[in-house]
Amino acid sequence: MTRFDFESYTDQVDYATYDPDDNKIRIYSGRVDQGLYDELKRLGFGRAYKQGCFFQVWTPAREDAALALCGDIEEEGTSVRDRAEAKAERFADYSTNAGKRSQQAHAAAKQISDHIPFGQPILVGHHSEKRARRDQEKIESRTRKAIDEWRKQERWQQRAQDVIAHAGRRERPDVIMRRIKKLEAERRKCERDKTVTDVEWARTRLVEKLFGFSMFDDYELTPEQESEVDTRIEQGTARNIVYQDRWISHLDLRLAYERELYANADGPKPDALADKLRVGCMIKARSWGWQGPVIRVNKGRDGQVSSVSVPSGYSWNNTIKLDKILEVRDGEDNKTAG
Repeated sequence: MTRFDFESYTDQVDYATYDPDDNKIRIYSGRVDQGLYDELKRLGFGRAYKQGCFFQVWTPAREDAALALCGDIEEEGTSVRDRAEAKAERFADYSTNAGKRSQQAHAAAKQISDHIPFGQPILVGHHSEKRARRDQEKIESRTRKAIDEWRKQERWQQRAQDVIAHAGRRERPDVIMRRIKKLEAERRKCERDKTVTDVEWARTRLVEKLFGFSMFDDYELTPEQESEVDTRIEQGTARNIVYQDRWISHLDLRLAYERELYANADGPKPDALADKLRVGCMIKARSWGWQGPVIRVNKGRDGQVSSVSVPSGYSWNNTIKLDKILEVRDGEDNKTAG
């Protein structure tokens, strides 16, 4: 596939940023040519018209595109909370406008109905029948609009609250800890992908692509073909190592950032509570309340506490992960808890 010439479009973009809070690259610009728009869409970038940028989660290809367009990637000037508050303000404005439209539609329906005597039926055959039916349709349509706009008002209010709540949730120690665990798992996967490859399967696919031989065919390659396949395999392996190293380097930076956030976060930290976990103790878990007594403390492959098992009241036990635990107390102190 021909490499896209981003350098031809550098005059159409302003600058690019990266925000470690949400791991997204943003390319700020006004209107761009269709060719650049299509290529950014192909790379997965979305368009945020209110912010005036293209945005997407970091990958090597997206970073390369941002660098080719802007020459450098700056630190994002607004935080996740700042953007959440701006979005919540927009949603609040939408809610207010919907409320106004609902009131206007209700007033319009009431204005028509006020001229009709209470309980007055439509007089079939009378000269007023056509107007009465027209007024009835207007009252019904305006009433439906008033109800629809009222529902929109409620929906926009809820969305504004959800945006702020989500931004606050990201700063909780247990949520940060889950992000750290996920990043560590991604890093281990990159290490595996870099060092462990199915060479035989890669050779089979490459032979099929280059020479049209299927894995089910009885074929024998010439020395020249063998040499070409070996060269392609070596080049592909080298590219894969470089690619995985870029991911590992990026994940290391993200882990350092998230660990710093975790160290400075307010609230109970799960790993600090891990040392207090004992068989027989009581725990307070998010969304569970007080549970216990603990019948087993479970550890992962690294020897660190990962979860606890508590009675469920049935024939099985419940497993509660460490990042769900908010408080730990000795069993004797919590016989009445929960």
